[in-house]
Amino acid sequence: MRIVDDRIIWTASDLALASQCEYALLRNLDYQLGRAPREEAAADPFMDHIAALGERNEARILEAFQASRQVAEPEPAALPLTRLAMQQAAERTAAALAENPDVVYQAAFFDGEFFGYADFLERTPAGWMV
Repeated sequence: MRIVDDRIIWTASDLALASQCEYALLRNLDYQLGRAPREEAAADPFMDHIAALGERNEARILEAFQASRQVAEPEPAALPLTRLAMQQAAERTAAALAENPDVVYQAAFFDGEFFGYADFLERTPAGWMV
């Protein structure tokens, strides 16, 4: 989650956190609003390993798509994240989708309250699959 222009912008990580522990989500909100210090997570080598495996797997999937399919890679939102940067990233994704590629990598979505990326959008006969 981020506070942008005094508004909360939610992310997929926030939804996952809320499903695991509502208190942790609210604690993060308190931090974002300046009401509480940041909770530092303890080092977790196992979770670090899982994250590294996920990144390698994503890279392999991207390479496979690039070898056999047309892949669009819209530019991500510029940092620091602002409302305009998120809107522009979502617009670049919409423009990429309009080109009708086989796959869109790191597609950005923003509706004014929620911002996030889909690792892959794959065009199928039934429509787009995340």
